Amino acid sequence: MYTPRPYSCPVPGEDSSRRASMRMLWVATLIVGVATLSGVGRAEGTLAAWTDAEPVASGVVTSGSAALSLSGSLSSAGWSNLLAGESVRQSISVTNTGTVDLTLDASATPTTGVEIRVARAACGAALGGATAQSTPTALGALAAGASTTLCVQVTIPSSASPGASTGFTLTVRGVQS
Repeated sequence: MYTPRPYSCPVPGEDSSRRASMRMLWVATLIVGVATLSGVGRAEGTLAAWTDAEPVASGVVTSGSAALSLSGSLSSAGWSNLLAGESVRQSISVTNTGTVDLTLDASATPTTGVEIRVARAACGAALGGATAQSTPTALGALAAGASTTLCVQVTIPSSASPGASTGFTLTVRGVQS
């Protein structure tokens, strides 16, 4: 005898609709997973937001000063009536009255008919080397508050004309070391 069974065949279109629902569920899960991973990847550097700051005592900034003082003078009477080839030396004292160490040099304005040399020493023997007119003469370092003696030598070249006269200006310069 034949006994009918309950209908178990799929209804036409039901299977494709179930597959479409499953596909949409998988796509939605995939989108949520990718969005979650993408958000975690972007937030890597912001997982901890601790900061701290400490003040540092600034102290006091004070500028130094550079200053020179000359004592003694160069007497033009000492340079008068020189004969051709003759030289005369005179000394002056230089003091660093500033608060920083200085490096000294000396130069003379260009003049005709005389040679001017400067050395950091007491005057004694004749000074050699380049003239202060051609290049500044390096005189070394001078500490703040210290003094030194400079010797200035003026020489009349052997080719000088009798009775000629000329002036010059000597500049002593201190540059911060």
